[in-house]
Amino acid sequence: MNGESQEEIDEQLRLHRAGVKTSEYGTGSTERKVKPTSTVKKMHAHLTKWLHPVNKYHLDEKVNYLSIKLDEQVAVNVNLKSQLGNLRRQLGERDIEIGNLQRQLNVLNKENDELIIQLNDQFVEKMSDQKELHDYDKLRDQLELLCSKYKSLESTVNQLKAKNKALLNKVAKPREPTEQATLY
Repeated sequence: MNGESQEEIDEQLRLHRAGVKTSEYGTGSTERKVKPTSTVKKMHAHLTKWLHPVNKYHLDEKVNYLSIKLDEQVAVNVNLKSQLGNLRRQLGERDIEIGNLQRQLNVLNKENDELIIQLNDQFVEKMSDQKELHDYDKLRDQLELLCSKYKSLESTVNQLKAKNKALLNKVAKPREPTEQATLY
């Protein structure tokens, strides 16, 4: 402050607190009286209060406490991000699994359609012969077996879709604020 030493500044503050008017010399030869405004007085009182050793200690304690809480919240956030990454990875794996099962289901549907066509053709051609009816029964049994496999795979696909939807809902649902988060 205009080349003044810390001792001079402290002396001016002490005099000001004591109510003694101080003067300051400008560049010219005129003397100027310095009278602090009420705002300056309030700021000075506030700073003096907060710079008091006891208040400074409490302020340091509060800063340390908030720093610890911030570190804890950062750790919680890192953990939540890790969990979210794991859920997204699992979701991707489930999507791949559903895609594979859907392809298998499509193959079985195609085989099922081919068997139905084949059964109908064979039924029309060989209806009169008993042996041919026996072959028809075998094909019908195969068809029933394929239908049961189809239903089983369809059930599995539906279960995986439900799990996938549950995971999507879990990832998309906003988290309620934790007790730690409300401290900030």
